[in-house]
Amino acid sequence: YHPPEQHAAFYSRLFKEVDKATGGSPASLKFISHLEPFWKASSEAKAVWQTQQKRAQKLLKEAPKDSEQAILAAALIKQLVNVIMKVKGNVKVAAAMLQSAFRKAPRAGYGRHVAQLLAEQGQWQEVVDQLAAHLEYFPEDEVAAGLLQRARANAEAGARVA
Repeated sequence: YHPPEQHAAFYSRLFKEVDKATGGSPASLKFISHLEPFWKASSEAKAVWQTQQKRAQKLLKEAPKDSEQAILAAALIKQLVNVIMKVKGNVKVAAAMLQSAFRKAPRAGYGRHVAQLLAEQGQWQEVVDQLAAHLEYFPEDEVAAGLLQRARANAEAGARVA
């Protein structure tokens, strides 16, 4: 057992070493997964998460659509989304980040994940649109097709209420 302050120091040192080793490139997927326990040990993790998020967004922005670089950036963003959801439960931020990744790298396969985050916010028409876009790239995704039917029903029910 190590006291929390030792965990904070360990993770702080780890991310500084990764930064030095990568020359400021987004950290590998393996290191991003360490942000969750780091965040629990130290508030310093928020700044590291924000830095990694900016780097991943920059990589995504610079990547040609649906390129390997875009897919890698989308994977980095997905890992950062996982962290923010586990640590803060911030669905709005997670959905926005993952939606930008889907637009740039739809073949990365995160369209259904975006739809689920939008559904948590009750944005049913956006869920319908997202699932329809996902199914253009993954027409065999039966789960997404089933979710699309339910989302359409929810969107129609919401339109009748409004």
